[in-house]
Amino acid sequence: MNVFEAQGIRKTYGETKAVDGVDLSLAAGEIVTILGHNGSGKTTFLECVEGLRKPDAGTVTLCGKVHAYGSPLPEGVGVQMQQEQLPPRIKVREALSLFASIYGVDGPPSDLMQAMTIETIAGKRFDTLSGGQKRRVSLVLAFMGDPRIVFLDEPTAGLDPEARSALVAVLKDRRDRGLTVLATLHEVDHAADLADRILIMARGRVRREGTVDSLMSTLGADACVVLPRGTDQAPWQAAGHTQLSPEGALLVFGDRPTLERAVQNIPSGRTAVLRPTNLGDVVTREAQTAEEEK
Repeated sequence: MNVFEAQGIRKTYGETKAVDGVDLSLAAGEIVTILGHNGSGKTTFLECVEGLRKPDAGTVTLCGKVHAYGSPLPEGVGVQMQQEQLPPRIKVREALSLFASIYGVDGPPSDLMQAMTIETIAGKRFDTLSGGQKRRVSLVLAFMGDPRIVFLDEPTAGLDPEARSALVAVLKDRRDRGLTVLATLHEVDHAADLADRILIMARGRVRREGTVDSLMSTLGADACVVLPRGTDQAPWQAAGHTQLSPEGALLVFGDRPTLERAVQNIPSGRTAVLRPTNLGDVVTREAQTAEEEK
């Protein structure tokens, strides 16, 4: 039985379809991440399915129970709180004790406490913490009560590399013991380290779904040349597929030997960067395709 199911989730703001009929099912012991540029709908979808925002249409089933907006979350569901939801003057240790009493447990999860090095900030007031420290506290609170499924919004944002690696290790260990995770991510490289399955959203819809390798294969290229904004596309179209980056740079995708030869022919004084393709290229292509189809 699936731990989580969402069917036909829709959310509209005026004429903007923030979420446009998204379906998703998650099994036990699975980590799924949602990627997409700003405005893709990934955060709105997550807020709809975890009960923070009322969808215009669709149903959500959590741990076998249909969940209606405004009703308490079923037992076994963890949600990463937004940072402003804790009282500013509460100390970290006090927040941990409060949540432990609410969930009826002896204390916070030891693996998350260690991974997020919470003891180093336990005596600090919440309003004195940095953004990364607040993120660490919110992650520990999300796992209070040993949930079966947890929703995480940008869990790696603001974490240093050591804390991020520790978090990934804990999530994978818990996944191997049956935990299900649904997370949005802005840093696409983090998804490659974490996710079993990745969804790419653009203009409110799921455009692609699969593993890192299967998504990368859709590019049909192993290398990319990055050229300055304003570069004429026409001379490069024989070397590979061209598209624009979100910043306006020209991207040329193709096989590495062909692109290497093309770069060697660039006139003196012009710049070009030859690099391997990455998951961010897939996200950018899907966003561009969605814009062209609107």
